[in-house]
Amino acid sequence: MKQVVMLEAEPSPIEIDLQKTGILIIDMQNCFLTKGAYFDLLGYDMSPLLACVEPIKRISKMARAKGLKVINIFATNEPGDAGPGPESVYWHKEATLNLYRQKPELRDKLRFVDSWGAEIIKDLQPQEG
Repeated sequence: MKQVVMLEAEPSPIEIDLQKTGILIIDMQNCFLTKGAYFDLLGYDMSPLLACVEPIKRISKMARAKGLKVINIFATNEPGDAGPGPESVYWHKEATLNLYRQKPELRDKLRFVDSWGAEIIKDLQPQEG
C-alpha cells in the first residue's frame, strides 16, 4: 500500500512514498570521526565532520519512527590490499594503505576489516531491523 508524505523543499515540494524510501548513512566510522584515529592523525579539522553527526542521528531516528529502513554503508580494507608493490593500483591511490605501510602499528585506527577504526561511530550504530 502506498504511503505518501509531502516534504517541503525548494524549488518545489517532494512527494515521498515511505514504502519505497530509505536513508543511507555513509562512512560514519571511527577512523573518520573519532579523535586519535585516521583523520585526526592526518591533522584534519574534524569539526565540520562532527557537526553532521547530530543531524544524521535526528534524521535516522525520525525515519525509523516512520518505518523507513536506515542503512549504514562503509568502506574497509584488508591489510593485503596494500598490494605487492608500486604496480598495485592501491599502492598509489589509497591514503589509508599508504599510512599503513609506513606505520602498521596504526592498523586499529584505520579502516581495516574487524578493527575499531572500521566500526560505525557509537552515536550512529545500526539498530535491530
